[in-house]
Amino acid sequence: FLGCESKEKDPRLRDLDERLSKLEQVPMRFDARGLPTQQKELLKTLVDATRLIHEAFLHQMYPPGVALRDSLAKLDDEVSKKLYRLVVRNGGPFDKMDEYANFFGTFKHPPGAAVYPADLTKEEFESYLAAHQDQKAALMSAYATVQREGSALRAVPYHEVYARWVKPAAELLRKASAFTENPSLKKYLNSRADALLTDDYFQADVDWIDLKDSDIDFYIAPYEVYEDQLMGSKAFYEASVGVVEKDESKRLEMYTAHLDELEQNLPHDNKFKRSIKGLASPMVVLNEVIRGGDVATGYQAVATNLPNDPKVTSVKGTKKLFWKNMMNARVGKVIEPVGRALLASDQVQYVTMQAAFNLTLMHELCHALG
Repeated sequence: FLGCESKEKDPRLRDLDERLSKLEQVPMRFDARGLPTQQKELLKTLVDATRLIHEAFLHQMYPPGVALRDSLAKLDDEVSKKLYRLVVRNGGPFDKMDEYANFFGTFKHPPGAAVYPADLTKEEFESYLAAHQDQKAALMSAYATVQREGSALRAVPYHEVYARWVKPAAELLRKASAFTENPSLKKYLNSRADALLTDDYFQADVDWIDLKDSDIDFYIAPYEVYEDQLMGSKAFYEASVGVVEKDESKRLEMYTAHLDELEQNLPHDNKFKRSIKGLASPMVVLNEVIRGGDVATGYQAVATNLPNDPKVTSVKGTKKLFWKNMMNARVGKVIEPVGRALLASDQVQYVTMQAAFNLTLMHELCHALG
């Protein structure tokens, strides 16, 4: 069906072309030829782990979308190639930049993605939780799927459901730890491997925040809950591998030194303020090599503030990443052209990379406040 040809222009092309016209395709190249052999091996291993966790994410989202992607990849007609681009860009047949409207078939996006039963409603789930308080913590866990078992619901941990991808990813992280002499990176890679196999991410998140003097920064975990539009509680896998821009990262330390002062000067009652002295808030500027999972589909973020777990953020803090090459692409291909179209000509000069970075920096700093 997908590969059939017709003398008439396929009516689907108009919709596909319109959706693709809203995307700017940018080559994101990384040249590792000048790196030491050990560091290249480390990066290759982390890239392989990222690709595995991306597949786990796709199965969290919508497993039929994986089969659709793989079938489209074998076809060479115009419709199939354009469908393939959109499926890859969105992690399935639903346009994440258009309220999950489907661009293939007539089925609707399940609000609980694939981490809940497709027919489960919020009302049914909340009623079940109210009647089964002993199961509530497990069923609401950020790291467990909800499955039907007859008339009952049961929680199944991510590391069991997605073992096909999580286990080899954890093995790769242990392998990667042998390619670094940095003790904090070595410790972190092993604790993150443990976390993938247990769904207990506390120590790995602490070790990630404590990463010191490393040329590479990397995370892999279920973090954001945006894809859970049923209950907003299930985290989805993502990963990012980046090479640290040390001089630029060093310059950002000035801002973190003033975080507690900013907190105390927030314009609300003192009873709502807290002391954030002693909490870590490292900021790292990176050139990203690869991203996978949630962060790789739909809207392409230029920065992030993680982790989200309040157990970590309340006792340790958060970490902020700024992806320099992604920011350059955003500014050059989106922000500047839009600015030229919308702003008065004498204002366009202020639409710069530095201005965009400063705005993003302030946004991420605010995540640590309040």
